[in-house]
Amino acid sequence: MKINAYILAGGQSSRMGKDKGLLLLKNKPMVLWVRDALPSNHIVQTFTITSNTEYNQLGLETIQDKMPNLGPIGGLY
Repeated sequence: MKINAYILAGGQSSRMGKDKGLLLLKNKPMVLWVRDALPSNHIVQTFTITSNTEYNQLGLETIQDKMPNLGPIGGLY
């Protein structure tokens, strides 16, 4: 079965103060670790749900929340 993958990477980062998906681990942004952990033989296309345009610089296709400021549930919607 082939499916699309959606990574919820948005958020206000109110406690951390930084976008967690862009934090580096071994010189690689966390969001790329998540993307690379997906089973590529089942994934057609990967989308990152965020309003942060910095993700575009990583070559990720992004989708903005249709209902912003609702947290993860807004991203899922």
